[in-house]
Amino acid sequence: MSREKEWYNIKYNKENYFGTLEWLYRHYISSLVSRSGLKAGSSVLDVGCGQGFFSYLFHKHGLKVYGIDISETGIQVAQSHYGFLGIHFVVGDVRAIPLSMKFDCVFTRACSLYNDKEFPKLQEITDGLLSYVRDGGTFVFAYNT
Repeated sequence: MSREKEWYNIKYNKENYFGTLEWLYRHYISSLVSRSGLKAGSSVLDVGCGQGFFSYLFHKHGLKVYGIDISETGIQVAQSHYGFLGIHFVVGDVRAIPLSMKFDCVFTRACSLYNDKEFPKLQEITDGLLSYVRDGGTFVFAYNT
């Protein structure tokens, strides 16, 4: 097991590990949905979904959401909190996403794979994620430092 995967499996045992607040982030996601032109029924891939919080916020807009994360613990938490809503959660490495479909939107927020000094040169990760965006779709990359 990679150190990163092991680290997230431990951290995601804590409820709401990142301390995300719905009242704060629902407006952020609403603006992304609006700006991206996503309509009810559009599909979203939430890359690095962790405990599923952002997947849930996208779902609240009537979107078909798929979340992927390397952490089994994160996906178990996401599934237990939001899976009953019809959000699909998958354990997997974003460098080899185990899905064959394309999405209207691929969303990634602070994906750990980009936490590297070589960030500007990591084109293969971004190119891989872009390959899951439908023609005319949107790639949302949010990275805060």
